[in-house]
Amino acid sequence: MDNQQNKILWITIKSALKKDIISRKLKDPKIRLGALEGVEELFKAHFNDEYRDPKELLKIDIDSFKLKLGHFKSNGKLNGAEINIVNEIYQYLKLNIVP
Repeated sequence: MDNQQNKILWITIKSALKKDIISRKLKDPKIRLGALEGVEELFKAHFNDEYRDPKELLKIDIDSFKLKLGHFKSNGKLNGAEINIVNEIYQYLKLNIVP
């Protein structure tokens, strides 16, 4: 059984990423915010176990996850903003998971 203090909810990650995107003074933060929403939809629909417990993503190689996630898009791949969001999700998890 997972240690409850080590459990990170998707809503926590999403909120942190939104705050970070807004605080960075990007030329058009709506692009990254839209990418976050798009990645969330793919994540929720096709990686339900990891969506419910995002730390499980760390068991999947980041490049492999990007490829798998991209396969669910109509063009078969993630765009640059979506790739950045996936990188930020993994970075958040690596910094906030207690070993």
